[in-house]
Parts: sequence; structure tokens; C-alpha cells
Amino acid sequence: MPKIYSVERPSRISVVLAVVPPQIGVVQRCMDINGFAIEPRADLAGANLAGADLTRANLTDADLTNANLTGANLTKANLAGANLTGADLTVANLTRTNFKGATMPDRSKHG
Repeated sequence: MPKIYSVERPSRISVVLAVVPPQIGVVQRCMDINGFAIEPRADLAGANLAGADLTRANLTDADLTNANLTGANLTKANLAGANLTGADLTVANLTRTNFKGATMPDRSKHG
């Protein structure tokens, strides 16, 4: 049974570490924002992530359909293959964000 450690941070963000028994030797890091797990293939359809700091978040192949990402910081985030259909990216910081193969809010595919 892994031990779970949670560290609360300002702005309703918590970081959860799951330490798996030593014979396996794996440590996983999962970010939780407003009750949503931020990880590859996450189901974030309709999630309210307005103003969230998602710097360097790994959201590969995540479902962000109709998600509210207004003012979110997605600097260096990985959204390769993510579905952003209908997502609101108004004033979001998209500096060096990876959208390779992602479906954009207007349903176009990003190269």
C-alpha cells in the first residue's frame, strides 16, 4: 500500500506524492487543482481551471472539451494530442506550450 503525502499551497493548489513500496521503487507526482487531477489522459471536460498555474503541466492526450482556461498559465505545458474543442483560452499564457496533434477550440488540428 503506497503512502500518500499532500502538501497544500496557496491558490487552492495541492501537490500529492504517492510513494510506492521500495521493491517497486517508483515515485509519482500528480498535481491537483480545484479538485481536478492534472496528468496525462486526464478527463477535464468542462473543468473550471480559470487562472490556474499549469506551468509545465503534462496534459498529453487530456480531454479539455469545454474547459474554462481563461487567464491560465500554460507556459511550457504539454498538451500534445489533447482535445480542446470549445475550451476558453482567453488571455491564457501559451508561451512555449506544446499543442502538437491537439484538437484546438475551433476543432482544427494543430500540426
